[in-house]
Amino acid sequence: PVLADDLQALPAVAAQEPVAVAVERGSVRIVTAGVALQDGAVGERIAVRAQQSRHAVQARVVARGEVIVDE
Repeated sequence: PVLADDLQALPAVAAQEPVAVAVERGSVRIVTAGVALQDGAVGERIAVRAQQSRHAVQARVVARGEVIVDE
């Protein structure tokens, strides 16, 4: 039989999955396409890279396929 302890929730964001990367400053919100470099659940901080960048940044997972950079 399958027990509850045998089950794991899928991450909201999976490594190498496309994500929407948002940055908010006051009333301005900018969103760009990116790639998750780590798995992450809602509320966790993970490394992501914007599509047009070579540099990774830390972002917080806010929903399936969505992260926000909040420095």
